[in-house]
Amino acid sequence: MKLEEKLSCVGYFGFGGGYAISKLITPPGSELYCNSPCSLTTECWDKHKARTEFGFPTIVNAFKEMAKEVQGHELVRKWFQVAGGPDPYTWVMAGNVEDGALIGAGRHPKERGQMTLRWPIESPG
Repeated sequence: MKLEEKLSCVGYFGFGGGYAISKLITPPGSELYCNSPCSLTTECWDKHKARTEFGFPTIVNAFKEMAKEVQGHELVRKWFQVAGGPDPYTWVMAGNVEDGALIGAGRHPKERGQMTLRWPIESPG
C-alpha cells in the first residue's frame, strides 16, 4: 500500500512528507515525499489550496491581489517583506509537515483552531 493510501492525506499537502521523514521512509534533507513519489501530488495540492483558501480567505485574497502585480520569486520576496512570513499555501503546508512528523512519532497534531488536523484524517473532499 502506498503511503498516501495508508494515511488518506490527500488535501493536506506536506503531511505525508513529515510522516515519511519521522518514520525514516525518506531521509531528512531529501525531496519532500509529497513532491515526487506521491501518486496524488496534483490532486492533493489542488485540495490543499482550497482548504487554505477556506481557512484563511482574507490572507489568501491579499496574496492573490499581490500576485496580479508580481509573480514567481519576486512575488515570494515581496510577500515575505510585507507579511513577514511565507505565503499562505506554504504556511499551511509547513503545519501539515509538522503534523505528519508528530503523527509519525506517535504524538498528536498541533492545535490550530479550525484548521486543526483530526487524526485519523477525514478527507477534505
